[in-house]
Amino acid sequence: MSAFEISRACKIFLLLLPTFGLAHPVQKVAHIKTRADQLHDSYDYIIVGGGTSGLTVADRLTEDGTNSVLVVEYGPLEANLEILTPAIGLTNFPADMYNYTSLPQPGIRNQTAVLRGGAIVGGGSAVNSMFFDRGSAEDYDNWERLGNPGWGWKGILPYFQKSVTFTPPSTELETSFNITYNMNAAYGKSGPVHASYPPFQWPTAIAMFRGWKDFGIKVQQEGASGTAYGLFWLPASLNPDSQTRSYSRTAHYEPYIKRPNYHLITGYHANKMVFAAGMRAQGVEIEPRDNSGSPQNVTTITAKYEIILAAGSIQTPLILQRSGIGPKKILQSAGIEVKLDLPGVGQNLQDHSVQGIGYNFTKNPLPNRDMLSNSTYLADALAEYHQNKTGPITGADGCSGVFLPLPDVTPNFQSLIDEAHTQNVSQYLPSEYDPTVVKGFEAQKRILLSSFASNTTAIIEVPLLGRSNSGNINLKPLSRGSININPADTSIPVIDFGVLTNPIDLKVNIEAFKLTRKVYSSSAMAHLGPIETSPGGGVATDEDIEKWIRTVLLPSAAHPCGTSAMMPIEIGGVVGSDLLVHGVKRLSVVDASIMPLVPGTHLSATVYAVAEKAADIIKQRNAH
Repeated sequence: MSAFEISRACKIFLLLLPTFGLAHPVQKVAHIKTRADQLHDSYDYIIVGGGTSGLTVADRLTEDGTNSVLVVEYGPLEANLEILTPAIGLTNFPADMYNYTSLPQPGIRNQTAVLRGGAIVGGGSAVNSMFFDRGSAEDYDNWERLGNPGWGWKGILPYFQKSVTFTPPSTELETSFNITYNMNAAYGKSGPVHASYPPFQWPTAIAMFRGWKDFGIKVQQEGASGTAYGLFWLPASLNPDSQTRSYSRTAHYEPYIKRPNYHLITGYHANKMVFAAGMRAQGVEIEPRDNSGSPQNVTTITAKYEIILAAGSIQTPLILQRSGIGPKKILQSAGIEVKLDLPGVGQNLQDHSVQGIGYNFTKNPLPNRDMLSNSTYLADALAEYHQNKTGPITGADGCSGVFLPLPDVTPNFQSLIDEAHTQNVSQYLPSEYDPTVVKGFEAQKRILLSSFASNTTAIIEVPLLGRSNSGNINLKPLSRGSININPADTSIPVIDFGVLTNPIDLKVNIEAFKLTRKVYSSSAMAHLGPIETSPGGGVATDEDIEKWIRTVLLPSAAHPCGTSAMMPIEIGGVVGSDLLVHGVKRLSVVDASIMPLVPGTHLSATVYAVAEKAADIIKQRNAH
């Protein structure tokens, strides 16, 4: 299914929207700011980034009416109704996404790779594939073990619950597909973001679920209760009343557009922060994103209490570095005055790499997801969706997955752990890492290797999407990369994923590939009649598999994090557990860049929880 085909079919049916109707159309916004001269000179808080975390924090800081907040967003307030259509946004809105190319990656034969992010009001939650799951309790307890009191599972679970309204599946859906959940253990609150199960599930995905179960993978009743390992159902960020995307704009902005203390300006780029004496954050310098360099279009807005960075794992470290906060050598190479040598800014980059395996299902049930490549079938599916809010288009990008602890991936897990323990970590880290950042990775590695031996946290994910193929996602890489400013143009990032620089990651990928091949050639999957098409049976030895992985591996699942890591400054941290940037007053970070270790999950739900907790922290310290 090409982006062009989706776009063409969607545009046809958008013409029919007046007939079909849209349950919850995007509201017309009368108070949106599009020019700096429409803004106040000062606000209580300035939030840089109007994405998943930024809008969440803005909503919470303005809800009692006492604080004025400005949100500065680079992207547009998308007017195209297609943004609400499940399963469409990821492929159909390239103009609303950052699309950066990495440095050549030695681990994948010097290929470059793309790192995408939402450049739109709503951020990643507006364009993602709508998986709305959480990591295991151990994933968040590992954050706390890195010197972040209050950020373990018990500390963050209330904010997961606060952020979401969970709607159980209908009795018919629950019975038909054997969907299980535990509302009391995982949810039980009424929050702004909706989580629900689409009324349509691909029969192929159901068959794949049954195959992994029959192979012997444990089925969890509920993954969102801290038990995100094994085989389980997971909801989508889907409004069950309208069968439309639920994202930060619909949850944390549109219901509150008439708040006089909540301002959002779109189409503006945050150049840098301005500081008063004693490294006290005072204001943000902004300019139109299409500014041709004219200085008269540059405006500085000041904040009374705090400046809050919510620009995401790509942009937040760039803003810090352009402001003179970051690794000294990098700032000096770009001719930027060093205001604070903070070595961890832009370092510690982690992401989930993706390894695809091709199959032809000779017994693929009907209908199946491959049929969406047929323009007639796609048009019919869109017609059904717009008229009845039923059918394949409601299905988002799948609602189940396999999350495997390393002992379930390979019986040789202990030998991998032993090998990793003997490594000289500096040999596999970027050469520019400061000794404090290296020390931080050493602390991370000790914690990760404990999780490698654990049966209660996942190392590999196999999403069950209903496609006639499979894929392995490495959830806990040991390789590290960086995102830094480009000395030639500081608005553009230099991205180095560092993918497969640590040989343990490659060996984990090889073991995951062999397990997947074993599962799909077993009697448990015989009902689908799978025939491996890529790489095919000729790739048999570990050496052959390694060559193939280095050729096809994607370094990013669009889950970057860690570039402003929440850790003590002595081990390369950028923010403390209070989310304040080390060595700077009145400057905090609230997005995925603070995650010191990437959790074993799609990041959207975790970012909402981080933002909800951040809002409480910020309000408490600025109580007045």
